[in-house]
Amino acid sequence: ELAKTLEKLKKEVKGKIFAEVVKELENAKRELSKTLSEIKNLEELRNKISSEIRELQNSLDLKIKDKEDFLGELQLRKGKYNELVKRLKEIEDLEKKGICPVCKQPITHAHAVELKNSVRKQIAKIENEIKELSAKVNNLDKEIEELRKNISEKNNFLNEIVSKHNALHEKCRKLNEKIVELTSLHEKAKKLEEAANELKTLQEKVSRKEYIMAEYHRLSRELEKLRKELDSLMEKHSSMNKEYGRVEGELEGLKQLLSQIDEKKKKLKEVREEISRYSKYLNFVNKYILGIISEVEKYVKTRAFTAFREEFTKIFKMLMTGYENIDVEIKQDFSLSFKARVDGVLKPIETPSGGQLTCISLAYRLALNRVARSMIPQLGKGLLILDEPTYGFSPERVELLRRVLFSPGGPSQVIIVTHDRTFYEATGEEKLSIIRLELDPLTTTTKVYYENIDENYVRKVKEVFKELRKAVAELREKPALGEYAEFKPIVKTKVEAKERRVRKDLSLMEFIRKEQ
Repeated sequence: ELAKTLEKLKKEVKGKIFAEVVKELENAKRELSKTLSEIKNLEELRNKISSEIRELQNSLDLKIKDKEDFLGELQLRKGKYNELVKRLKEIEDLEKKGICPVCKQPITHAHAVELKNSVRKQIAKIENEIKELSAKVNNLDKEIEELRKNISEKNNFLNEIVSKHNALHEKCRKLNEKIVELTSLHEKAKKLEEAANELKTLQEKVSRKEYIMAEYHRLSRELEKLRKELDSLMEKHSSMNKEYGRVEGELEGLKQLLSQIDEKKKKLKEVREEISRYSKYLNFVNKYILGIISEVEKYVKTRAFTAFREEFTKIFKMLMTGYENIDVEIKQDFSLSFKARVDGVLKPIETPSGGQLTCISLAYRLALNRVARSMIPQLGKGLLILDEPTYGFSPERVELLRRVLFSPGGPSQVIIVTHDRTFYEATGEEKLSIIRLELDPLTTTTKVYYENIDENYVRKVKEVFKELRKAVAELREKPALGEYAEFKPIVKTKVEAKERRVRKDLSLMEFIRKEQ
């Protein structure tokens, strides 16, 4: 019976414990060596990325310093600009009083204009400098943003490397613990095998029953003690296997994440290559196609100049009937020069009077409108809107403007906002549709009158006004932010028109595109 028990224990130690422990110990050592190699590679990559980040950060610091320098210089220019604007305002105020801002003596109009032009030239120079500095700051902002983006990408990549590095270190720690446990387990299994062999040897040497039983009990106790130690080690081994599996799973997840990041980097590279390809297409268009368009624009501009000059001259002379003491010359760049007749001789002047300047502006706008509609089919039936075109006009000149607007070649439809009754009360063959607003000073209400307008249109407008009054009444009844909002009806009878100027550096094609 004793021989059977020892043989069973020996088989158990050799078949299920000792060989398995040896195999797992070898596998753990190989895995540890592989992990240490991966850690070394990651450390080299981490050092490389850290060096690149430092270089990018140095470049970013230099760009930020350059930007701060430009911003300081820009602030100085803006301060100078505000001083010049204030100076120009002071000159204009003194001009109104008729006093020279320098010597405090009576000032002529020409002298005041000269002083204002001098200050305006300085303002224009400062404005150009401000634009240049702003452009430099904007360029630096773009470069800084690109550097920050690169640094952020590098830092994200570095964090991924550090995370994987930490995971590998944790894996090494677990493997070292596992190797220590397996080594201890290996020693215990070896001792167990030696004890079994010793028991067998003693069994063969001792023939006496008492001695054999005593040794048997002693060895059995030793064997039981070793068995308990082995069970404890096996439990630790099982626990370590579970922990190792968890760490290995986390590491596999990190590998999958890195694989996804590599895939996204490939897609990002493809997008950048596509952007580069389209940039080449754009450079080709800018180099060749835009040159052709520029030549076509020059041809159209030359062709339109003659038609514009004829239309302007015809409209200007019609508006200036009875006031032939001023002449306007149109240059090739569509800019104007003014001449006044003094003692029968035409002499250049800086600026015409207010009424003359209004006539010139109207003639310029109407002539340009006619030429644009004649050259662009899409504008043939376009709408022309004029705000207070008769300001400063005499009744005779108002009638001349009516003739110009309704003469052949004029716009098919015109909307005019005006306070001048003579314009829409004047008799003529044209049928005018009029919406007239009158404010009752007693009730502070506005009355609307419709003349020569379709009744259905008037009915729709009244319905809209009714809905608006209803909405206003509801707003007056509702509290706003805990208090009742005050409402005062405001009737606008004049729309402020934006100042339109013909710039010397604006091509005709660009101007026509703006008109569209």
